Amino acid sequence: PPRMGYRGFSTIPFLAPQVKGEDMTKPLDAAPNWSITGSLAAFVFLPEREQELEWVRSRYPGGTYRWFYASDGKRLFLLYELRNSP
Repeated sequence: PPRMGYRGFSTIPFLAPQVKGEDMTKPLDAAPNWSITGSLAAFVFLPEREQELEWVRSRYPGGTYRWFYASDGKRLFLLYELRNSP
């Protein structure tokens, strides 16, 4: 708190119950070794953890990323999407 997380913000699981999500409370200090299944994986980074994107991209290359902004121009979050072949 006061930052938003997946489990701490119950609207996300309610709106997308088929989605598996996890909160990463500790910063990454190496490339993760998560098992990715399904045709789409989405990783959401808060601005203060933007540097962790490089760890994820090194392990799961080929995705695209973009920033989302508030109406006042403040960065809200960074989304990295990885589409897998079926």
